[in-house]
Formats: sequence, C-alpha cells, structure tokens
Amino acid sequence: MTKTKKRKTLRVISFGFRNGLPADADMVIDVRFLDNPHWDLDLRPLSGLDAPVAARIRKDKSFAKFFKQLTGLLKPLLARYGAGDKSLTIAIGCTGGRHRSVFFAKELHGWLEAQGFAPLLRHRDMKSWARRRGLADGDKKRPKKAFTKA
Repeated sequence: MTKTKKRKTLRVISFGFRNGLPADADMVIDVRFLDNPHWDLDLRPLSGLDAPVAARIRKDKSFAKFFKQLTGLLKPLLARYGAGDKSLTIAIGCTGGRHRSVFFAKELHGWLEAQGFAPLLRHRDMKSWARRRGLADGDKKRPKKAFTKA
C-alpha cells in the first residue's frame, strides 16, 4: 500500500472538550489527567507546539507509560484500518485544546509516521483560541491584554 493511500485513511485531531467532541472521531483519547500547563502563567500563552510546554507534559510521570500503552493498543489495529477503504480518526482531547492534546497529538502523529503511515494532523481548537486572544491564526506573539480565566 502506498503512503498516499495510508494518508487518506488515518487522521489525528487535537481538540478541547469544552468545545465538544469532533463529529468525525472514531476513537477519543482523553488526556486531561496529564499535568496542565495552563496553570503555569509562563506557559499559559504558549501551546503544545512550544518546547517549554512539551517539556512540562513530558515530565509528567504518567505520560510515557500511557503513550506506550496507547501505541501498543493501536499497533494491531492500524494494519486493519489501513486496508481497503477503511479510515480511522483518532481524536485527542484536553480541556481547552491548546496544551496537552496538541502536544499528545503531535507525538502520536510522529509515532504513526515512524510506523510508515502518513497521517493528517489537525489542531481543531488552536485558531479559535488565537482569535479569542487577539492573535492572528495561531501567531505565537503574546497578546497585549492580560489573560483571564476562560
């Protein structure tokens, strides 16, 4: 099977539970149990794509074990979903869809690529967060206004 075919069949989406479940999710993974960078004022304006947030989440002692167990669960399923016209959308959710789910989805995406897949990756709630904070479509510039608890 070509990578093009595999790319059409596998998607990873990060999202925030506060904005509802993705309608096209086949599998929903809740990562709200991981350490939440939102409560660190230095990390709050950043996202799961930023190195300091990634380091904070990676330090959570539950992260590595859970990631290994999840990928162990996915491995036997992927061969079946990659065949024929089957597709799989894995949705990774945290509270707001900006820190934990974004980081976890990016890590899962990288693992899937290492397995020979070419999955699509989408961070559903990143742009809406940026617009609410006065940033242009996820621009990493810090907003001029102070953050308020969302």
